Amino acid sequence: MNRLDGLTLNAHTLDDYLKSVAEPIDVVRNGRDAVMARVGKDLYDKLFKGYTRKQSGLDPSELVARVTARVPTRANRDDRYFTDTYQAMPCAVVAHETIPLMLGTSPVTPDDESVAGEENPGAALDDPEFSILPKPRPWRWL
Repeated sequence: MNRLDGLTLNAHTLDDYLKSVAEPIDVVRNGRDAVMARVGKDLYDKLFKGYTRKQSGLDPSELVARVTARVPTRANRDDRYFTDTYQAMPCAVVAHETIPLMLGTSPVTPDDESVAGEENPGAALDDPEFSILPKPRPWRWL
């Protein structure tokens, strides 16, 4: 931010700055709105707009808000996507007896009884956010 706009912000003042430039958007309808409500028009134009077009192949206004809302905004130099202390799959989860580890296999299908059905009623194959089945999206990510 400081180099980009010639500012002298630090981790403590950046949050206040972003709040001051954020666009007041009552109803966030798309990806553009989600970003503008967090960082304002100037940063949207300089950073998010072109990058989102390059990565997704769509204008941010054509994306649902939750797609661009996932991009973190930080006030520090931590470049990790998440800020969790431990950012790896715990071995206990991978090695758990109820979680099959199937390497070198093709994606499961809705007919696969080992994934969904009476044996595993909790598997939500039709959940748009957490489905284990690949779903076509109107955008692309690298």
